[in-house]
Order: sequence, then C-alpha cells, then structure tokens
Amino acid sequence: MGVGEEEKLVYFGVGKSYFGKGQKIQFEDGFREDFSLMVSSGYDFVGEPEYTIPENETESQDYIGACDLIISKFGYGIVSEGIMSKTPMILARRKILEDERGMERLKKYGLGEEISREDMIEGNFISKIEKVYGKDPYEDMPDRLKRDGKKEIVETIEEFLY
Repeated sequence: MGVGEEEKLVYFGVGKSYFGKGQKIQFEDGFREDFSLMVSSGYDFVGEPEYTIPENETESQDYIGACDLIISKFGYGIVSEGIMSKTPMILARRKILEDERGMERLKKYGLGEEISREDMIEGNFISKIEKVYGKDPYEDMPDRLKRDGKKEIVETIEEFLY
C-alpha cells in the first residue's frame, strides 16, 4: 500500500447515506497536513484521499486495522473493527436507538469520542483527536471487556466435541 513509517493514517468512513450527494467535508486547518486519509472506494466528499480501499476488497478490516485513527459514523461493523485493532475512534451517531445506546457505552469505557454531524461536515476534528489519539483506554477496562471471545468459543467447542 506504500504507507510511510511515520505517516499518520485516518480511516474516514461515513458514506453518502449520511452526508447526501454532493456534500464535501471542509477540513480544519492543519488536519490534512498532519494526517493522510484512507476511504472506501466510491467516496467523493473528502477531496483527494491518499489511499482508497479497493472496490472489491473483502478484507477491509485489515485496512482499517492499519490506521491510526477512525473517523466515521457509528455502526457495529466499524466499532467492532476499531475495538479489535485498538484504534481510537471519533464517531457521529445517527438518531436511532442502537447508535445512542452504543455510543453511550463507548464513551463510558473511553473507547470513542462523539462528534456531531455538523462538526463532521465542517471538519472540526482537532479537539476530538486530542482526546483520543495516543491514549490507551483498554488498559483500565474490566477484564471481561478485554477478551475477544476466542477462548470461550474454543472451550465451548471442546466441551461439545469431547
């Protein structure tokens, strides 16, 4: 992919359904100088991203896991990828119950910072980035929340088989 060793990479994943056709993000001064953008194919609202996940890629989690920061709308897929890769997240919630509940839990455990739709469109990320970037919220989490479930799955399968 050609990402430089010192390059700070941000996955920016929002989608046309959230912004609408023709909407463009106005990035805050300094943001594009400090961070390189990675987007999914077909995004046309961030100007010229440095990296694009190929259109037919089925393993997008590998690309997202390579990023230093996630800026996206709330969704269980992106949140799962962020948690698994321990990537800091800045998320905008939609006005639906699952987003509201999920976002509150992420904030409770310090796993993500919320951003309003308006701040997302205006590109006001710097203050949010300072709250999450370079922090390790996983260090102080309860052990139950640190596990990924693999051990429990293996134990259940072994119990079933033997």
